[in-house]
Order: sequence, then structure tokens, then C-alpha cells
Amino acid sequence: MELVVRAVALSLVLSAGLVAAPEKPPEATFLIEVGLLYPGDGPPLRDQAIRIEGGTIREIGSAPFAAGAPRIRFPGAVAIPGLVAVPALLGLEASDARIAGSPGLRAADARRGSDPAAGDALRAGIVTFASIPRPGGIVAGLAMVGRLADAEAPPVILAEEGPLFVSIDEGGASGTADRLRAYHALRGMLRDAERYGKAWDEFAKDLAGWKEKRGGAKVEPKAEAKAEPKAEPKAEAKPEPKAPEPPKRPSYDPDKEILLSILRRERAIVIEARRADAIRLALDIISSFNVRGAILGADEAARAIDAVAASRTPVILGPLHPDRSAFPRPDPAAAAALASRGVPIAITAGNASPLAARCLLLEAAAAVAGGLARQDALRAVTSAPASIIGFGDRIGKIAPGYDADLVILSGDPFDDGARVIAVFSRGVRVRGPREEEM
Repeated sequence: MELVVRAVALSLVLSAGLVAAPEKPPEATFLIEVGLLYPGDGPPLRDQAIRIEGGTIREIGSAPFAAGAPRIRFPGAVAIPGLVAVPALLGLEASDARIAGSPGLRAADARRGSDPAAGDALRAGIVTFASIPRPGGIVAGLAMVGRLADAEAPPVILAEEGPLFVSIDEGGASGTADRLRAYHALRGMLRDAERYGKAWDEFAKDLAGWKEKRGGAKVEPKAEAKAEPKAEPKAEAKPEPKAPEPPKRPSYDPDKEILLSILRRERAIVIEARRADAIRLALDIISSFNVRGAILGADEAARAIDAVAASRTPVILGPLHPDRSAFPRPDPAAAAALASRGVPIAITAGNASPLAARCLLLEAAAAVAGGLARQDALRAVTSAPASIIGFGDRIGKIAPGYDADLVILSGDPFDDGARVIAVFSRGVRVRGPREEEM
């Protein structure tokens, strides 16, 4: 019974990150035709058609296909995957409070209905986001992954318990001693979770042995009837052997269960680390515990580039356009330098406010100005962040089998003057605040 209780509780912890309210995409098949298509993980393709069915991309190509299917034509326009904002503050109740979090603190518990910032985010091409609780300490909490489907409707929740966001260098404003304390505190939390997991493993093993002993007592077969022997003096009755006591059940700890899911690589951890020493400390945690991790911020990545490149740990860079008083100053050229060394990079506009996400494409453009290839910059705001939050197999690319999240632009995404002319969220054309199609 003890293991059943924990198994049910653990399944709720894990399944909450995987199960969401069902979406109802359109069943009809239709095509979108564009002059240029950026798939999200490769070079652009000219004069492409995208066949969509049931909210999923079924086929892309330049030759005519699906004869008779309705077509939406955007002559000379550019299609890119829906942008992915990680981290963000979309879909959450407005609050300026910065509280000390815990591994079990969920952004989803602060979700709101419609979000006034959703319309601006959609007009900027944001379709998917991972919002986190406002950090106020080492642990921020569990991200909520959602999809914007309408400017005035609540977002569709894809995961209530996404990656765990933590910080050993919040905003880059901490001192060296503060960063070391945060590093050791985070290591201590993970070590405690290791011991917690081992205690439950030992309990499961001991419980199985106890059940086997309790149920495996031998029963002697009945002997055949014999003549009564002569009476002999009665021997003193031996005491019955005492039944073995069941093993003691460890205490259930939901915060340690979250950390245990990270240690077992069932969930990712994103560590904010902006200074060079903090980046190295974050890499040490990721490698020491062999977890699925990513580094957020990395303003001084150029000073730790050898360590980052050797680890191949994904890095979420940005914001690249912070307040002028920000220190350390992020380097837009760092994205190109990291990409040239094979480091998976994503780009963020940050989560200083719900409106920050609308600047995501501008942040990518800053990286392009710093030398990052255009297709790498687009990957950094689509397929790369989608992979970090655990949705890389269905979001962030224009490819067969992926959700039909598309942004149609009037020109190249990194050209001045290019504007969003249409957004499709899982195959549905999004409408703006006054019901006009975008």
C-alpha cells in the first residue's frame, strides 16, 4: 500500500507535466502557399506549399499536391515557425511580488483567464511560451508551457509542470560569495534528493523481501495416523517465532520528488548564470549530476566559452537589449561565437514583464547583427527553445508531423520593415482583439 500511495503521487507529479486540456484543431485539409519558407532547422525554401490537416502539418513541397483542397495564398510572403518565448510571464496573474520559490512552486497555479499581453505577443509572432514564477531566490519553480490561440481567450496549457527554473546568479547582480552560496545550496538540494531516492529504493527492496518472508512460510504435510505412543512428560512449550516487522516507510516529500525527476532525467533544469564564474558553477552541477540542463542568461559566455563548448550544454542567451544600467552587459556577438563551437543556443527577450516577449524577434535580429547566421538565429527562437522545454518533437519547425504553428511575414524576418501579416496556432488563423484576422 505504501508504494502504491507514492506511485500515485509520483505519477501525478510527472503526468501533470505531460497532460494538458485537449485541443480541438480543425479537421479540414487546407494548404498555405508562400514565397519563402524557413523550416526552423535548415536553409529557406522558395515557393512552398504547406498541407495542414487536423492542426498538424502533413506535407510541404514546391510541386502542386492535394488537388481540390482549399488554399490560402500569401504571394511573396515568408513563413516561419511560431516563435517560442522561454522564459516569459504570459498567461499569469499580474503581480510585482518576488517570492522565494521551491521546487514544487508552479507557475500554473497563478494562471489567469485572458491575458492583455496575448494580443501583442501574437502580433509579434509568439505562439508558444514557458512562463515561470517571479524569482526571488535560488529556486523560481516549475514553468507552465502554453500556446496562445486567441488574443482574448485563455492560453491552451501544454504542460502544467514543465522544466524547473533555478538561479545561482539572479540578474547578474549577486556577488562572488553569493553565487558560491547559491551553488552549494543547489548542490545540497540535489544531494538530499539523491538520498531521498535511495531511501525509497531501499524501502521498496526491503518491502519486497518482507512480503516474501511473510507469505513464504512452509506448511508441513499431515503425517499418517499411527498407534498412540506411550505418554511421556510434556516438554515446555517453545514460544512462537515473532513475525518480522515491516520496513519503515520514508516520508513523502513533493519538493524532493520534483528534484528526483530531474536526477532521473525525466525533467529538465534551467539554471540562470550570467557571470563567467556562475556559468562554470552551473556547468559543474549539470555534469556532476548528469541532468538535462540549460543555462539561462550567460552574459559573460565569451569568458567561459571553452567550458561551455566542451559540455555542449544548451544556452538561452539574453535579453540582448537590456536597460543601459544592466551589468554585466550581454554581448550580441556571443551567440555567433557559441554557435561556431557547436553549442545549442536559444534566445530570450526575458521575463521582466508580460510584454517583453513581443521583442523576441528583435533580440534574434541583434544576434544576427553580431554575426549569427540567419537560419541559426531563427532556430534560436523556435526549435531550440522548444527542445529545451521538452516539446522539440512537435513544436518549433515547419515539418511533417509538427503542430501547424506558423507566422506569415511580409518580408525576411530579420529585415527592417518586415511585419507579421498572419499567425496560425495549430492550424487556426488567430484573430486579434477586435476580431480582425492577423
